[in-house]
Amino acid sequence: MTVLHTFSYLDGSGPKTKTMNLTARKAIRYHCLGCSAGSKQEVRNCSNLDCVLHPYRMGANRKPESHPDSKSAAKKRAIAQHKGQTKLG
Repeated sequence: MTVLHTFSYLDGSGPKTKTMNLTARKAIRYHCLGCSAGSKQEVRNCSNLDCVLHPYRMGANRKPESHPDSKSAAKKRAIAQHKGQTKLG
């Protein structure tokens, strides 16, 4: 499945716009690069957790473990809550 994606970029003669058919993964990557002024390092270090694409910016198909909605984070919360309820003393 491809997504029709339009993005803006700069070249030697000024701003340009380009439209391409991209896979969803590549469309997300282009969006993130556009948001971070083309810096791959800024995409990797992105701190915009409100962005719905944040968990997928590096090409992942799942939410990272540090994401509050991930299964492992939920499991850790449940274990911590259970330990708190069963403490003696």
